[in-house]
Amino acid sequence: LILEMVSEDNSAMDSQTIYNSIWKPKISIRMYADTLYKHILNSDDIFIFTLYYIAMYADNMNIQVNQFNVHRLFLTATVVAHKFWDDNYCYENIHIAEIVGIKVEELNAMERDFLRGIDWQLYKLQERVSDDEIIRIAERVTGVNYDTLVIMSKKNRHV
Repeated sequence: LILEMVSEDNSAMDSQTIYNSIWKPKISIRMYADTLYKHILNSDDIFIFTLYYIAMYADNMNIQVNQFNVHRLFLTATVVAHKFWDDNYCYENIHIAEIVGIKVEELNAMERDFLRGIDWQLYKLQERVSDDEIIRIAERVTGVNYDTLVIMSKKNRHV
């Protein structure tokens, strides 16, 4: 999988995608993920699906995940994973867009692009990657041990 880690190289914006920012966001991906976890994610399984879908998208589209695109990729993969895997998903894109401060049209466009980029292969996750591989992806993207992520997520649920 192409998503071994988020590149810190300022020249890493080698391709223009709908996910690229003009500048690196001031909020770290870890803090951004925490915010999404509190307001939207709230499931360890959805977090894992999110990371895998980012890896699948990056691989299929031959792009490098970097500091310019990881936030929007993470947001979009979270929305896609939640809608597909969570029967209790109750958020509309307009509410999610308000939470993260973007226009709903932008979120809708990213979601359409993302689904095309993974060729709508949402259900093939378990056939394509092991749990250990997903855990390694999660640890590399966040820089946090997976067990610590699970503990943090349980604390966030009770806040």
